[in-house]
Amino acid sequence: MRRIIYGVLLALLTSSTIACQYGWLKPAGASVEAPPKQAISTPTPRSTTVENKSSEKLQVVVNLRDGSILKGVCQQQLLPVRSLFGSVAIPLTLLNKVTMQPDRERATILFTNGDRLTGIPEGKTLDLASDAGDVTIPIVNIQEMTMSGARNVLGAQAKTWNMTQDFSTSINPNGTWSYGWVSAPHGGVFMPFPRGDGQGEAPGAIGWFLQLPGQNVWINRSDKSLCGVVPGQVSLHPGPHGEHAAVRWTSPATGRVSVRGKFGAGDVGPVDVYVLCNGQQRLQSSNARADAPFDISVQVKPGDTIDFLVGCTQWGCNNTPLDVTISLQ
Repeated sequence: MRRIIYGVLLALLTSSTIACQYGWLKPAGASVEAPPKQAISTPTPRSTTVENKSSEKLQVVVNLRDGSILKGVCQQQLLPVRSLFGSVAIPLTLLNKVTMQPDRERATILFTNGDRLTGIPEGKTLDLASDAGDVTIPIVNIQEMTMSGARNVLGAQAKTWNMTQDFSTSINPNGTWSYGWVSAPHGGVFMPFPRGDGQGEAPGAIGWFLQLPGQNVWINRSDKSLCGVVPGQVSLHPGPHGEHAAVRWTSPATGRVSVRGKFGAGDVGPVDVYVLCNGQQRLQSSNARADAPFDISVQVKPGDTIDFLVGCTQWGCNNTPLDVTISLQ
């Protein structure tokens, strides 16, 4: 996500559909009310256990609306947010700053890679182990919080990420994974799908669809093969005008990771597949009709991205299964 651009709801095309293409359905939205303003709870004495965790957890500077400042170790690992893209739980290690807007409901969220997101925090409080003791801060009392430290260690975070096991049909970004498309493999801006839980024409094809026909990322939840995609597999299909379907992994930490997996043979149409690390090509296979395996080792830091792309020059029946596991070495 070099810059998050809010998706525009597109009408389903009324033209006849092409085999193995799927539409998408808009999920029902739900409003979220801002929590009432509360007072900060009375600090309790700090324990040595909390102090010992300070090197493992995220340091946070919290600016309150009354002008006071608190510094300490955040006790939460995720920030739940409702945005135009749906509900998402964002790892705090991916964030630089969260600024509450004057309405005390919405927040502007700045990621370590420069991306921005506006949404409504769904949590009511922030738990902080500060110099004054353990405090619980109502979100509505926060003006801004800035994250620092603990970005070069994984701590209690996962050390292995499997795209299929982690796949979400309703949350985007979903932790370290994002689902979208790019206009071109090199220099194209990553565009996240704006709506999930789309149901394809074939029962059991569920995921992220932009329009019909068009680019999509979906999982086969049925009990039979669909367009070369067996049950449980995640598939990428490019768009009709050069769009490349994309799955993006964003690193939450510093270290060397192994990237292993394959683009499956899938449907009958030939495809162009890519693996890009921070935009640098690490794998390309053009007009592929067979499996394209990859085994890559790369050094990463928070905010670095690894993109898995599927495009084509001959559009139609291009569903391509993707299996990938990323592990800290």
